[in-house]
Amino acid sequence: QRNVLTVRSMVVLVSVLLGDAVGLGVLRSYTVRLWRDDGVLVRRGTRLTVTLWLVGVAIHATIDQTVLAGTSSLLLYLGVTWMAQRRVLLTRASRAHLVE
Repeated sequence: QRNVLTVRSMVVLVSVLLGDAVGLGVLRSYTVRLWRDDGVLVRRGTRLTVTLWLVGVAIHATIDQTVLAGTSSLLLYLGVTWMAQRRVLLTRASRAHLVE
């Protein structure tokens, strides 16, 4: 038997998933090291960055499997979380004058 979601529960679910995606993307961006090498902006994630990636995907996959009965929203999650991480990384690089 499939779970039936009300409009209210769907709004809460989407908010949690977006909050997870944006929140972990922002958090991960502060675990990435930035520097310039021969005029090129370089970034490198840390073990904590990888751990946060795994935690985020696990949280999302668990919610997808238990509530949505599938993985259809995983690509949206990845896009949102990468966008959040990239935005904060570019802001950090700009403030550190690493971007021209």
